[in-house]
Parts: sequence; structure tokens; C-alpha cells
Amino acid sequence: MNVLIDWIRETAHNLTFEDEAIVFTTVMQVSDLAFTFDKGNAPDYLYKSNFLYSDHCPDYFFRPPGYNNILHELLVCYNPKERSGILIGALTIQ
Repeated sequence: MNVLIDWIRETAHNLTFEDEAIVFTTVMQVSDLAFTFDKGNAPDYLYKSNFLYSDHCPDYFFRPPGYNNILHELLVCYNPKERSGILIGALTIQ
């Protein structure tokens, strides 16, 4: 189990936007695995991941109005401790 959790953390930390076609899918997969197998610690490292704070984050990952980062909103959807997860999930899919 520790190997899986280490892989999840490493993947989340090292994710780049070089292959833009798979970024959203990879974030979904990593988030799902993290909140399934590492519920207690997943928010600690996912919310600090480089893909949320990268200066190179493409514009299409920001949703108007307010230009919220949809990758951050996706993490909120997966986090069962967040109260707004369902609403943001619906907005992200929209």
C-alpha cells in the first residue's frame, strides 16, 4: 500500500502541462486513488501539488466568472470533507 501512496504523491507533485491532452484525466485518476487509499493525508499533498500553482497552467483550466482553477475544483469534488463538492462538480462538468 505504501508503494501506491508514494506513487500517487509523486505523480501529483511531478505532473506538468507538457502533454495537455492527459492532464485533466491524470488529475482525476490521481485524485480518485488518493482519496480512496489515503483519505487522511490526500488533501495535504494534493492541495499543494504543482499543477494547481504552476505559472504555466493553460488558460482553459480557468472557468469564468472569476476564473477559478477547475483542477482545484476537481480536487474539492473528490474531497468528502468539502461541503461545496457537489456544486463545484456540477459546474466543472458543465
